[in-house]
Amino acid sequence: MVKKQVSSSIICEILEKVLASEYVFYTKIRNYHWNVKGENFNDLHLFFEKQYEIFDVVIDDVAERIKQLDGFADATLDNFLKNSLISEDDKKLECSDMIKHLTFDCDKIIVLLNSSIKKINKFDDFGTIDFLTNVLQKHEKLHWQLSSMLDKK
Repeated sequence: MVKKQVSSSIICEILEKVLASEYVFYTKIRNYHWNVKGENFNDLHLFFEKQYEIFDVVIDDVAERIKQLDGFADATLDNFLKNSLISEDDKKLECSDMIKHLTFDCDKIIVLLNSSIKKINKFDDFGTIDFLTNVLQKHEKLHWQLSSMLDKK
């Protein structure tokens, strides 16, 4: 039983970093949704809305997975900013820069999710591995969509 508690604790620590990064990522998308301007306004406004809705569910699911493993989902803004791999934007951005920033952030989260899955694999927690794989697929799809927006060919 002690081994299970130790592994759950380590897995929850890993998931806390995912939760923090996902929350800041979500907030960034919401920020872009509210502040997008220009001739692509309507398309990007709707695109960002769809994405923040997807990642709002992801955030809730990550927090609930932490709770399922008997952990504590530390849902403070201070904790999210301290533990996130994603940083906030502190200035107004053009549409193309919004897309570039989200593409870069997707890359970071994809790396985080892959490394998290590898770490958790050592504990044979196939439920969490499956869960994170699903989240990874959402980011890979978004990355492809964002990259396609930037492709000028």
